Amino acid sequence: RYDGIAATPDRIFFQGYNSTTGRELWTSDGTVSGTRLVRDLYTGSTSTGSGFSSSTRPNSGAARSISTIGGKAYFISSTGLGQSSVWVSDGTAAGTISLSTVAANHFADSLIAVGSSIFYSVSENGSRRLYRHDGQGTQSQLIGTRSEESSNTLTNLTALPNGLIFTISDTGTQYSLATVSTTQTQAVI
Repeated sequence: RYDGIAATPDRIFFQGYNSTTGRELWTSDGTVSGTRLVRDLYTGSTSTGSGFSSSTRPNSGAARSISTIGGKAYFISSTGLGQSSVWVSDGTAAGTISLSTVAANHFADSLIAVGSSIFYSVSENGSRRLYRHDGQGTQSQLIGTRSEESSNTLTNLTALPNGLIFTISDTGTQYSLATVSTTQTQAVI
């Protein structure tokens, strides 16, 4: 079974499943012999959940929200420690590393590549926050939104040529469009 496919110039990355490793990041060059598990991020077959329900998030290596920049795949996965992390992979086990770990009981999702940056949202204490990572180092930058301290909904992350557009709501009933470029630290609502 395969969920979430993203392509680089010479291969695809996807969430694959087998009974030994559960759901993990897989890659293929389009041939049977070139299709393989990249790395078992959460050892064992218990990583069978989609990674989205509270009962499977802490113990799922399932790669989700896969996006690519150049020849690398960026994705979100949980590693069994009650945390989700943003990962990058060049298609090898050694070249699959965590870029940024989200605090315990906060969960990252909706990762999208824009230019040479990746954006993703994180559920933190009842609020959704937007982060940007430039693919270097282990720190992600919080992008300011009008309601980063209150309960809000941040959805529909969509890539633009030099930035991102998304919807945001403080109330859950009225939504606004917001944009942020790859160089801004504050969203424009």
